[in-house]
Amino acid sequence: MDKFGQGVQFQYSMLQKNKELNFDGFNRQMLLEMCILSGCDYLQSLPGMGLKKAHASIKRFKSYDKVRMADTVDMHDYSRPKKRVQTNASLYV
Repeated sequence: MDKFGQGVQFQYSMLQKNKELNFDGFNRQMLLEMCILSGCDYLQSLPGMGLKKAHASIKRFKSYDKVRMADTVDMHDYSRPKKRVQTNASLYV
C-alpha cells in the first residue's frame, strides 16, 4: 500500500523500470517473498519491516528462509503458518 492506504500493483515485466528499488537478479519467488515480508494479511507485520527493508533483505539473502536464518531481523513469533496458506497472489506479466 502507498502512504494513502491505496493498493499498489506490481507488474513483473515492468520492474526493471523502477527507479526507487533495484530488482536486478530478482525472480518471481523473490518478489513474492519480499512482498510477504513487507506485510501480508496472513501474519502479523514485523516491527520496522517495510518494503525497502524487505527488498534489501531478499536481495542480500535471496529467500525468506535465509533471511530468517540470518537473524538480522527480529522475527520473534514470526514464522511460516503451520498450515499452508493458499493465496491468490498474482504477478501481472
